[in-house]
Amino acid sequence: MGYVEIVQNGLVARLENGELRSVTRSAWCDKCNSLQSAIGGKGVEILNDTDRQVVLWICSKCRKL
Repeated sequence: MGYVEIVQNGLVARLENGELRSVTRSAWCDKCNSLQSAIGGKGVEILNDTDRQVVLWICSKCRKL
């Protein structure tokens, strides 16, 4: 059987065979322009005087291409 992913309020819930399998944060991928699971993603940061700021984020699927 397959799976269903529901994305809402910054979370991705994955259901398999009618059971909840995982809930992870989601993030916007700047390459494929969609919400993806934050696991395995890579952010490019700019360092300034006070903090780090992520300016580009790529999901794990796009990183492998």
